[in-house]
Amino acid sequence: MTLSAMDVRVYAADTNDMEIALGAAAAAGIAPTNVSGNFNNTWNAITNNQALVIAAGKLSNTALYYNPCGWANPINEGAGHTPFAYATEPQDALPGAYYYENGSGSGDYETAKLIAMLSYYAVHGSYPPGYGTLPTQAGASTTCDSSMSSKVSCSCY
Repeated sequence: MTLSAMDVRVYAADTNDMEIALGAAAAAGIAPTNVSGNFNNTWNAITNNQALVIAAGKLSNTALYYNPCGWANPINEGAGHTPFAYATEPQDALPGAYYYENGSGSGDYETAKLIAMLSYYAVHGSYPPGYGTLPTQAGASTTCDSSMSSKVSCSCY
């Protein structure tokens, strides 16, 4: 059984990732309200297995995997550490506490395609027609980028 679109959340840690996330999520039927730039809320969603979270882009993946900027979080974990790991992909069920999907591609196009395919699979149980295979995922960095923010806003909802 697949997930409801309300059970899929896409996380963005900078404005570029937010724009990509909104478009890619929409292609899969994910509402803009399920695209978040709030690190703390996303942390809680992953920890409590409240939703399937997809990290939108390299900076978002970096924030969730390493938190190199040392942002405040519910367990006061220091910079460079989080309790999270990658879920086996693709997922059409909640992955379990502490797991999220890496939607970070080698570039913006690949990132958009990954997010669209992973979120579509979660809701429909298959990849969207004509999309082919998943692009190669980019790993997380241990460096805090100056464009990263723990609260990326969106005026879209």
